[in-house]
Amino acid sequence: MIRSKIEQTFQVLKEQDVDCWIIYCRESEEMTDPSLKLKT
Repeated sequence: MIRSKIEQTFQVLKEQDVDCWIIYCRESEEMTDPSLKLKT
């Protein structure tokens, strides 16, 4: 599921001619944002 969503995201970014995808999140010890695992 995650892989397909990432692929879908890249398709949309390409279609919209967007070069950058920025994730804004707040991380704490109690709750981490799952999108942080996607960053490279």
